[in-house]
Amino acid sequence: MIARFRESRPADTEVLAVTDPLAVLDAPPGCGLLVVIDACRGAGAPGSIHRIEWPDQRLAANGETSSHGIGLTAALGLAAALGRLPSRVVVFAVEGVTTNVGGGMSRMVEAAIPEIVERVTAELSGRPDGDANE
Repeated sequence: MIARFRESRPADTEVLAVTDPLAVLDAPPGCGLLVVIDACRGAGAPGSIHRIEWPDQRLAANGETSSHGIGLTAALGLAAALGRLPSRVVVFAVEGVTTNVGGGMSRMVEAAIPEIVERVTAELSGRPDGDANE
């Protein structure tokens, strides 16, 4: 998936693959938009994509911890409290089949990759898909 983003991203966009939610603290100074793609569970059918702008109660409902230790919600909250969060944060939560660490991607999630790439690319280009907070 990362290779597809690197091919289609706007020139001034950095693409990173990280597994630690605390990496949101490392957004470069001057970054105006942070886009996070993360797995979720219990918000829809496997492979469905949810666009959520931070802050949003639906992110808080996912809890403060995850299989990574600290959860994305807690990491975003910490970054905001420390003044290290870009002015806009958009999370694309992709509904997985399982949240087991190292379980790999399901066919449903793999099938959603082209749509994820399209929606994130549109977001980065200033053309959000209009389905805000779906």
